[in-house]
Amino acid sequence: METWWGFGNLVGFWKPDGVLETRWGFGNLVGFWKSGGILETWWGFGNLENLPLKFLHPIILISMKKLDSDYWNNRYLENTTGWDLGEASPPLKVYIDQLKNKSIRILIPGCGNCYEALYLLEKGFSDITVIDIAPALTASLQKKLPSDIYPNLKIITGDFFSLEDQFDLVLEQTFFCALDPSLREAYAKKMHSILKPGGKIAGVLFNREFEGGPPFGGNEKEYRILFGKYFQLNILAQSYNSIEARIGSEVFIEFEKNL
Repeated sequence: METWWGFGNLVGFWKPDGVLETRWGFGNLVGFWKSGGILETWWGFGNLENLPLKFLHPIILISMKKLDSDYWNNRYLENTTGWDLGEASPPLKVYIDQLKNKSIRILIPGCGNCYEALYLLEKGFSDITVIDIAPALTASLQKKLPSDIYPNLKIITGDFFSLEDQFDLVLEQTFFCALDPSLREAYAKKMHSILKPGGKIAGVLFNREFEGGPPFGGNEKEYRILFGKYFQLNILAQSYNSIEARIGSEVFIEFEKNL
């Protein structure tokens, strides 16, 4: 996030509970974020984007990242994908290895370069759906993984929150942390709605905080409160087999849909 007119950047202002704060003691800006990407004031000035220059002090004018299709598409086009491991996540590989039923319906949201999907195909799973909001990425995946060669893999370009299908298992790998924290409740509700009875979410979540974002961090206590409303928390524990760069900063989860 950066301010206009030379006030510098606001990286680090984002707090885990969704509060934006200033360094100058003017209080917080919680509640300013609107669904259309607009920041508004409580003092009647309306949209901060149109705030007259004379009102710049003491109000800090902010331009927030809009984490939409264009944002993520540009990340792939510019090859600024620091989250990409270049392989399937080790904790997910171990989890996949112990799954017995190869016909279950599996979803991977925010699929990235589909390493986990390819691992599932190698292991004989027959019903895999991946979805990502970045069209440049999914177009590339469709070329690399054409449906005539990979009939068990369905690639969707679109918004996870618009999905209406149902699945037995959702694999979570750097999708939750990429969402604006204001969407976390909606994420939990949507996961509940797209899972079949007894369906599960499994994967890794960050167990640390970040300055700015994405990624956006979190902690075990927060996850227990959020997901406990919708799921039985079968596993929520420190990941023992994370990649070296993430050792100690991830928890492994398996959450089962409450009926």
